[in-house]
Amino acid sequence: MSRKAVNSVRLKVCLLLLAAIAYLPQVATADSETPASVVALAPASVQLSINDWMVSSEDEFGTIAMAQLHGSFPEFRTCAYAAGPEFDLGLNVDTAWEASPEQLAMWKEMFLSELDFESAPDRLVESIRLKITVAAGVPVVATPVVEDWPNGHIAYVEFEWKCAGNPDGANTLLQGYALRGSTSLQFDFWVYAGRETAVAMAREILAKFEKLDIAELIE
Repeated sequence: MSRKAVNSVRLKVCLLLLAAIAYLPQVATADSETPASVVALAPASVQLSINDWMVSSEDEFGTIAMAQLHGSFPEFRTCAYAAGPEFDLGLNVDTAWEASPEQLAMWKEMFLSELDFESAPDRLVESIRLKITVAAGVPVVATPVVEDWPNGHIAYVEFEWKCAGNPDGANTLLQGYALRGSTSLQFDFWVYAGRETAVAMAREILAKFEKLDIAELIE
């Protein structure tokens, strides 16, 4: 099998694995081998319940490493008939794609195609419908916003929805991603707060990712 074909398969397998991990039953797990710098990508206010880390042995095509973090925000009380607030983050490293500029360009093209971030605003609005049942009341949803930053990309939507655990009614759903070479970061979260707080959290995550020592993770 050619390097191009192998790398294409590797990307799809990695994306599928990350997606599968994200939908695992939300049970508490612990993995002491997860690098502290990876765990630290989550904001300090997040209490992790899933913390998975995997590094494959290096082969002729490079090294693969994947992390998946899932957690909640202890300061926010979960309300009845709603799935949240919550936090998810996935990190994927595959050094095989850095063999040449052409390989890296192909990886980026396939990654962005699979990610389909252009549809993020629609997915955010649909996610509100799925996370909050009719019995919990009808949220008032603002227009989604997409922002491209030098070190990443985010999309978010504010919505007003009150419950016993969130009497002020401020809510924000946010999704983001960033790339460094053939390493990708994806995250999404729901907070009982306005856009300023959510965007500040995204900036914190992206700043930590920018400083992450990727070579140290896979050595």
